[in-house]
Amino acid sequence: MSFSLRLATLMLVAVSAGAVLAQSAVSVAAPGSGQAADERERIGVERKAEEVRYSARRAQCYQRFAVDDCLNAESRLHRETLDGLKRREAVLNDAERRQRGEDALRRIQDKQANPPARDLPQERDRNRQAQQDREQRNADHAASRAATAAQASQRRQQFEDRQKAQAEKAAERAQRRTQDAAERERYERRQVDAEQRRTDAQRRNAARTKPPAAPLPDPAAKP
Repeated sequence: MSFSLRLATLMLVAVSAGAVLAQSAVSVAAPGSGQAADERERIGVERKAEEVRYSARRAQCYQRFAVDDCLNAESRLHRETLDGLKRREAVLNDAERRQRGEDALRRIQDKQANPPARDLPQERDRNRQAQQDREQRNADHAASRAATAAQASQRRQQFEDRQKAQAEKAAERAQRRTQDAAERERYERRQVDAEQRRTDAQRRNAARTKPPAAPLPDPAAKP
């Protein structure tokens, strides 16, 4: 497959994936939900993966005949991919701001609709127990989120390490191919130069060892 066809395929895949993921971000649930957190994590992973892929694609461009055209195309695709990720982040940020405003309004309405109960001993005990229960639930949720975040961070690091290793190997292979091609060219040039020197030496030797031509007969001489 030619480079142009591969590049067109990459651009089509990137645009399609960006459209699907952007639609996912638009339809995300409340910002405090797991969906929003997962989407934000996916954006971070995709951004780092794009940086790794971009580095590998730039290395491959140096193996092309039209290096500048390849680099410009990859830079344009890179910008479009990052712009798509920024748009998805903007959708999430807008949803979070809207949700915070709704939460603040709901708290105000709840306070207005439910005035504080009388401060009776039994009521204080119930409130204290309810507060302890809420704190315990919050602590449990925080521990669960921390464990989930740690696992996600570990998976993300493993993914990034694999992507980085693949990019480094691709760059090394590209560099070796470039060096091999240059070495072959130098070797062939030396061979041509050596052959030319041998030819020149043989020509000079032949000129030195060639016997002189016999003199022409004297026209005045009689037989």
